[in-house]
Amino acid sequence: MLPAACGHPGSRGSGRWIIRRRLEGARGELAVTERAPRTIEAVARSWGFPNPAHFTRRFRMAYGVTPGEWTRLARQGGLPPNG
Repeated sequence: MLPAACGHPGSRGSGRWIIRRRLEGARGELAVTERAPRTIEAVARSWGFPNPAHFTRRFRMAYGVTPGEWTRLARQGGLPPNG
């Protein structure tokens, strides 16, 4: 299933797809405001990014803001409509 969705096994396309999915999951978790916040490091690790600095760089490249900025926007109700 995965190879059909994103290219041949081991292709760069599959790696990008996996990272994008992990970033999307982390972004969604960072936007949750109904419970006590987790640290950015804890969220990064739970989505497979053991290095918080690397996670922050990838997040900023993907979304144009840092994870901390994203979290602040969520808490202030200032996320874009497509979140």
